[in-house]
Order: sequence, then structure tokens, then C-alpha cells
Amino acid sequence: MKIPSTDYVVKELIDEISEMRFRKNWSMGNLHKYLENKYGLNKTRRWELIKLAKEELRDYQQVSGSDLEEAIESLETMLQEASERKDHKLAFNIRREISDIKGLKKQQIEIQGKIEMPLFGPINDILPDVDKDKIERFNNNNE
Repeated sequence: MKIPSTDYVVKELIDEISEMRFRKNWSMGNLHKYLENKYGLNKTRRWELIKLAKEELRDYQQVSGSDLEEAIESLETMLQEASERKDHKLAFNIRREISDIKGLKKQQIEIQGKIEMPLFGPINDILPDVDKDKIERFNNNNE
């Protein structure tokens, strides 16, 4: 079934994706198969809709500072108890959770498009002469 691209339909799809991905814990693979089979969406469109669903979910997940402080205090108490029992695995997992809450863990970055960087530029000033010769030969061969 092909779907028209109206704001209402897009909103309904985003809600459906949010339900499946974030509430029912569908894998990305299953979600892609579902959207492709049911709606005939191409890969680019599926990724766009999933990205919109993630952004909408972030908007709903506004957490107050006091809620975060309470959660961290509770986890720190649990960490202390796990350390006293010498349960190192549990302590490690609690530390990881605290880092996640505080935002200390690396965030996944989504990039769309093409990134171009110049291969050679001011770096030539600090390269040894041998490397400069190799770069020059490479550039001459590729012209």
C-alpha cells in the first residue's frame, strides 16, 4: 500500500514508529522490514521517519533536575551497597548507569550527506621532505 505524503499521514507514521520502536522494543531491522512491506517506503524515507520519531520522543522526555538528582542519589546508594558486598559486576553496571544519566557517555552522531576534507594543505609545512616528495609524486600521478 503506497501512502500519500501529507502532514497527517506522516504524523500517524511517526506515532506508529514510536510505538513499535520505543514502547514495543522492535529492532531496527524489523522496523525497516515492516515499513517497507506495509507502506513500500524506500530506505531513505524510512530513516527520515525514524529520525523524526526519535526527535519527537526527545521533546516528550523533558526531565526536571530534581528527578535526575533523586535518581543519581538512589544509584549512588546502590553503588555503595554493591561495593560493600564486593559485587564488582553490579558496581560497574551502576557506575555505567550513572554515567549515562549524567551524559558522560559518548553520544551517537547521525550524519547525512557527504563530508569532504582537503587531503593536503598546511600540514605540508610540518612533514619531512621524504613525505613531501611522496605526496608530490602521488599528486602528479593522479592528474
